[in-house]
Amino acid sequence: MGISESNYEKVVEAMKVLEKYPKEKQMYENIKTEEFLQRISENNFREEGRKEEKKEAAKKLLSIGMETEQIEKVTKLTEEEIEEIKKQID
Repeated sequence: MGISESNYEKVVEAMKVLEKYPKEKQMYENIKTEEFLQRISENNFREEGRKEEKKEAAKKLLSIGMETEQIEKVTKLTEEEIEEIKKQID
């Protein structure tokens, strides 16, 4: 899924206009940078939440006796992470 030709032309035209107005171009770049940083922050937050969910799942799987190797496959946690969880349970 790429950018359509008409949208591409709009982007090119907008960039040409912004080149003529450095102050507005800087404002646009600042907004884009801020938006980019916000998205990274949101993604990191979501990823941390997923990691915690995986750790909780690993705790439950350990409590029913599942082997570390199987838990690695299910949760995609590393062996070290699972071993750390084991220490917390014991």
